[in-house]
Amino acid sequence: MRHAQDILEKLFDGKFHRSMGANDERFLAPKVDDSVSIYAIKFSDRTDLMEGALTREPERRGSFFSSYITLDGYVDFLRSAVESNKTLFMISTDPHDHPAKKLVGECSHSLYFV
Repeated sequence: MRHAQDILEKLFDGKFHRSMGANDERFLAPKVDDSVSIYAIKFSDRTDLMEGALTREPERRGSFFSSYITLDGYVDFLRSAVESNKTLFMISTDPHDHPAKKLVGECSHSLYFV
């Protein structure tokens, strides 16, 4: 079985335009102008989250609200993913699957991103 940690790659870089305090250890606490490497995009029926690591703390990954970063890198990533028909992996968000982060599917059809 493949696990998320076996396939994670940096998707793109971003920069925070808004600071964020973290009351939960799963979240980053960025300051304005902090750079971040994004490794996952978490879609849901709530506010979209991303998972990344601050450049100043590369060993610590955490979540943050996607609206807190400039979206240029995200737009470029999506454009490139559609043009190259990039394969992305869907990881389980079920708490019972953590910390293994079970791989539950792949998506390589460009219409999924549109």
